Amino acid sequence: MAPARSDSDTGWEEGEPEDSPDSADHGILKKRTANTETGSVNRGPRLTQHSENVPASKADIKNMLAEIKAFFSADIALVRQDLGTITTRLQSLEDEGRITRDLQGTMSAEIDRLKQITLNMEQKIAVLKDSKRQKTSQTQRSHTTSEGTSAQCSHHQGQKPCN
Repeated sequence: MAPARSDSDTGWEEGEPEDSPDSADHGILKKRTANTETGSVNRGPRLTQHSENVPASKADIKNMLAEIKAFFSADIALVRQDLGTITTRLQSLEDEGRITRDLQGTMSAEIDRLKQITLNMEQKIAVLKDSKRQKTSQTQRSHTTSEGTSAQCSHHQGQKPCN
């Protein structure tokens, strides 16, 4: 009986030959690296990129932007709520005489600074949304012919070049 071939002979993970349809479909190849001098093997997966650049679809980009917006919007709302709660609690602690006015003032100043950071983040998100709207309308305008009908662009359908 012939001895079983080790994975280090080919460098590929077991069950993942170089021309595997799975590896070609997803652009993910699991490759082992072996150090023959020390006998150690790096068994971690290695992600490789396709040799060609495949652009993300508009739907993918829109979904990604929506997720980012939702993430930051939720965080900003929570931060704003927490800062309001902290401000109220600080005021009640000062009223009860449990903290000094100086300490309450210092902490309030820090809270105001955090509120300003939150406001700046909201403004940046609004600017990004506005920029996206402007780019979308520019793209729509640039793809319209002089007769007012929409032209097919070479980068969209391979029909007619952009104007």
